[in-house]
Amino acid sequence: MAQERKKNRQQQTEAQRLAHRDAVIEHSDNKFVAELTKNMDAFIYTKDFYVALYKRLESGMTSIEAYESLGFDTKKLRKELCSVCDQARKTESEERGV
Repeated sequence: MAQERKKNRQQQTEAQRLAHRDAVIEHSDNKFVAELTKNMDAFIYTKDFYVALYKRLESGMTSIEAYESLGFDTKKLRKELCSVCDQARKTESEERGV
């Protein structure tokens, strides 16, 4: 029974990973994407992306609003969104000396 649950969880995790990879590939033509990582499961963003993201965050947009305004689907790219916005907020805080 426990092995069966573990196997189901692994299959679900693999399915989620593949769905995420497909979503990343689907967004690869966005003007803010320079290229994809070797595994094609994450973006390498352009410098313009970070500038645009910072401006939107500073103007009071939430992370989700800012990311969507740059042409990314947050429902499909949730994992990617979290890491990028966390990184942006960390850099913003460091620049302000907080």
